[in-house]
This record gives sequence, C-alpha cells and structure tokens, in this order.
Amino acid sequence: MEAMQNRIDVLEHQLELLNGQDLSKVFLEEPYSNQRFQGLAPDSEIWDDLMQFGGISSPLEEPHELTGTLLDFFLRHFARHPFFFLDSTQFQQTALLPDLFPRSLLVAVALWATHVSANPLDESVYSEEKLLARTVHHVAQDIAAGGALPQRILHMMQTEILLSLYYLDYGCLLEANYHRAGATSLAFISGLHQLGASSQNVVVQGENIPIPLGAILRMEMINAFWSVLLINNYCVAASNIPSSMPYDAPISTPWPTHFPNVALSPALFLDEDDVNGHSPLTLLVKSSIQLERTMSFTARNLRMFASFLLR
Repeated sequence: MEAMQNRIDVLEHQLELLNGQDLSKVFLEEPYSNQRFQGLAPDSEIWDDLMQFGGISSPLEEPHELTGTLLDFFLRHFARHPFFFLDSTQFQQTALLPDLFPRSLLVAVALWATHVSANPLDESVYSEEKLLARTVHHVAQDIAAGGALPQRILHMMQTEILLSLYYLDYGCLLEANYHRAGATSLAFISGLHQLGASSQNVVVQGENIPIPLGAILRMEMINAFWSVLLINNYCVAASNIPSSMPYDAPISTPWPTHFPNVALSPALFLDEDDVNGHSPLTLLVKSSIQLERTMSFTARNLRMFASFLLR
C-alpha cells in the first residue's frame, strides 16, 4: 500500500511539472471554451506510466484479439445459442476480415471464447479480466461513434447482449442490467419491435429512405429483438429489477425463426400440436415472458401475497 501511495505521489509531481499547476487546488475553466484540451501525448513516458499504473495497455499496442481458434471456440458454443442472433455462417466467413465489425463485438467474441474454453488458450492475448475491460471500453466508444446502418446497430446490440450475459453468468447483476438496458434501448430506437410479418423494408432512424432487407438481415433483425427480450426477462428473473421493455409497446415482429439447440428442444416434452409452427426459441421466449409477468405481478402485489400466507 505504501509503494502504491509513493507511486501516486511521483505521478502527481510529474503532472505538476507538466502543467505547471498545483493538483491539490481546483481550477475552473469556461465550460464551452473552443480551446482543445492539450492532454498527454500518447507516446509520452508519463502516458505509459499512467496506463501501466491503471492496468491499461498503451493505445499504441492494439493487437487483434480475435483469432481463428477463438472464433471456432465461440461458434462451437454460440452458433445455435438463443443469445447469438447473427447468422453464424456469414459471421464465421467475415469475422476475421478487418473493418467489417465493431471492435467491441470482436473483443466480446474473444472474451466468451476464452470463458467457455476448458483450458487457457495460448492464442488469447489477454486474460478474461482484461478482455472484459477492453470490451466495455470499446463498446462505449462504438456506441458514441454512432452509425445508423441496420447492420451496425445489430452488431452493437449483439455486443451488449454478450456483455449482459457474461455479467449474468458471474452473478454481477448491476452490470448485467446496465448492458441489457443498452440492448433494449437500441432495439426500440431501431424499431425492431415493429418489423411486421410482411414488411421487407426498414427505415433508418432519422432518415426517410426505406432500405430493402435481404433475407439474412431480416432474420437477424427478427431474432435480435427476441434475444433482447429474452436477456431482459432473464435479468428480471435473476435480479427482480423491473423490465426494460415498455408494457404498452405495440409489437408486430414475427416470432423468432432459428433453432438454438434441437437436442434440448421443448418439443421432446410437449404434444405435437403445442409446438407445431414454433421454433424452440419461440417457446423459450414465450416461457420467459410468462416468468417475467409472474414475477412483476408478484412484486406489485407483494403485500397481498404476504397477508394471504400469514392467514
């Protein structure tokens, strides 16, 4: 602890020399000044000291975390998973190509691949802890950068869902709910709840030009909405925090279309008429909706249930 405090004192002294200011005092500046902040140069020694002290890699060192081995591990686990809605075949063919996906999504894939692998992977540049930190860092940057194209919005939703699921898997409910709320906001802002059974176009937010949807993109958008609803209901069940889904939202999006895991299909336990025309993911989503509504109803009427049990 003493060594850490000494290190902090040294860094503060270096910053004082750099800025010519006493860091123990508060300096106020005009909040809307046009003068750009003259921060530390990325290649300065002080910058490197600060980055290492904070456990953050220098921005000059940006290795590609996602490799073919990591991608195989990820898809082996997520190719038919209800929380991965992107077309797995297309994703496998293009994920290793530069500039086609937001960096946050690729690092999130590397994070999950490392997490589900039985043994530490030699090709993983970072530990899970550092991969998680980099995913959170990059997703904030990617969302701030914006972009109204449907595919990019889907990529950001996929990243938020993977982050929420990761935190949920570790029991970090506050963080899981934060990222599921981010995914929910992106879904509703993009209008994924109103795709319609016959709609083949999507209107980009802020634009009046409809964009025709290909079959794969439309399938991804449909499944994206239900994956968001599913992670929302999982978080509600785990944390008893109110749903991020507005109850009065008109939903016209068709039921999901892909089968996450045929081997574990509820069809094995139900009559044929009950599952006719429904994918296992549809049944899973419907079950989660009933669970969320039951928990919400119970929370709203807790006093009534308590008085009934005490009789």
